[in-house]
Amino acid sequence: METNFQMLKKFKYNPPNRGFCTSEDMNMIVDHFHLKERSDVELQNLRDFVVLFYSEREDRAHDKKEMDEYMQLIDEMSALTGVIDFVKAERGLEV
Repeated sequence: METNFQMLKKFKYNPPNRGFCTSEDMNMIVDHFHLKERSDVELQNLRDFVVLFYSEREDRAHDKKEMDEYMQLIDEMSALTGVIDFVKAERGLEV
């Protein structure tokens, strides 16, 4: 398995509708990040890393007034954290 950073760098996600994650998108995220195989701690570590990774990039895009990139990054982070939280909730973990 690759590191969280490597997986995020390879992750390509461009939903046709902003702010909406389909079941196909969810399955793609679960598979790409091996969410079902991760321990509870690994899931939380990935979620924390996703927020850190995207927050930095979002801030830079916002400061440069690159709103399309900014919105794309928000969509990606939202989809990832949402799917991770869904998997955590399925396990009965706190979200």
